[in-house]
Amino acid sequence: MNKKSILISAIVAGAVITISVAYFAFASAPQAVVVRMVTYNPSGKNDMVATPLEQRHWTPDNIQLRLGVPNTIAIVSNDDIEVHQFSIPAFNVTTPPLKPFNSYSLTFTPTKAGTFKFIDPRPEENYTWTDYRGVQINQAVNHSSEIGTVEVKP
Repeated sequence: MNKKSILISAIVAGAVITISVAYFAFASAPQAVVVRMVTYNPSGKNDMVATPLEQRHWTPDNIQLRLGVPNTIAIVSNDDIEVHQFSIPAFNVTTPPLKPFNSYSLTFTPTKAGTFKFIDPRPEENYTWTDYRGVQINQAVNHSSEIGTVEVKP
């Protein structure tokens, strides 16, 4: 083998090693995801907030994570009145209750592949608050509809 062939082989081998190291470093790098609790209060008659029609949901409602890779999830509550909580029961991951406009970050490593639910585990509760007119509003909140999925891929 001549010097030119040895040099080309060394350059190709170095490139393959560099690309391989970069790929595995990226594949195992922590992921970061932001999930928001969003509340939508549609207007009712005379532009009044129609609390019985209020809708709450996580956005995004589907999170894709990698098996065995540390993941940081930042949970943000955009709700202006209610307390919410985020939980992935399959991984025993739960935030503390989040007051309106608060956030919390958690880091965990998925240990099994598949599709799992994330939820707001809080029970149904009642809130009493005063609207902009000074009228007291009693509102029942059922958190069981606040669900999403986590897809963990190998």
